[in-house]
Amino acid sequence: MKKAMTVIELLVFMGILSVFLVILTQIFQQSLDVQLESSASSSVNLTGNFLLHRLEYDIRRASAITTPGAAGQTTSTLSLVIGGVTHTYALSNSTLTLTNNLGTFAMTDPISRISDFSVTRRGSGIGNDSLSLSFTLVSVTTTTAGTPETRQVSTTVSLR
Repeated sequence: MKKAMTVIELLVFMGILSVFLVILTQIFQQSLDVQLESSASSSVNLTGNFLLHRLEYDIRRASAITTPGAAGQTTSTLSLVIGGVTHTYALSNSTLTLTNNLGTFAMTDPISRISDFSVTRRGSGIGNDSLSLSFTLVSVTTTTAGTPETRQVSTTVSLR
């Protein structure tokens, strides 16, 4: 006598298999969401740390600050003289750019946007002045809640 699967057994098997596939799909989707959120958060944090360190490095080695020009003045551009060469940081299309004698360079990565870049000169002009810097970084990638990863950055750096 031949043993064969009945239609009922086949339907039960297909039902169990489809439930199993739905569960695996949900797990896979959740792991992709976590990876995207992690990538967005990491990108914003790395870009923020890079910009802070680069700006601090350039400010500390600068011989002069040309913009902002006076104590208490706030601008959206930072111009420094380093080794006789003017280095200008400015916001262009949600990207922080550095312009010097070699050209113009993007300082942010393509998956992060920068806004509200402001520089305030502190001090009386006697001795070493300092600069207060602030900006907001926003990830292009959104979280599962539908909001982008955002980081507000601010610091104060003095000339040496």
